[in-house]
Amino acid sequence: MEGSKRFWLPDNLSFWLIFGLTFLLPVFFFFIPGVSIEVGKNFLVASLTILALILWFAGRLIDGTIRLPRSLIVAGSMFIALAFLVSVFFSPALQVSLFGQGFEVGTFAFVLVAALLTFVTSIVVDSRARVFSLYTALLVSFGVVMLYQLARLFLGA
Repeated sequence: MEGSKRFWLPDNLSFWLIFGLTFLLPVFFFFIPGVSIEVGKNFLVASLTILALILWFAGRLIDGTIRLPRSLIVAGSMFIALAFLVSVFFSPALQVSLFGQGFEVGTFAFVLVAALLTFVTSIVVDSRARVFSLYTALLVSFGVVMLYQLARLFLGA
């Protein structure tokens, strides 16, 4: 019973969202006509990142403590997002530079999501076992993609 209670802690749920994102991103696409693969994947990244960040913040409210990472990579990603924000104000197309026309990668909104993903991943992936889990999820996902592509190659598309 104790194990199931620990699973529902916000920090664990944040990790499992990041785990799911790691597994799903290589194989994910929408089945909606007119929606590109890029838009679907960017939507998946944005929604799961924001949800993981909200759950992490809820865990901080429950615990009453905030532990921030001291990583140059996280700080660098935040500075890149800040540089994108500054460049937005010098752009002639402010709205397009901020949000784009959907879920484009080169916009400030997506760079901010990527920086937040770096931040939340550096916090919730806090042990060798969790890092190994993410690598395993990524390799299994790549294996699924490889099997699909081999089937298309040899069985015809």
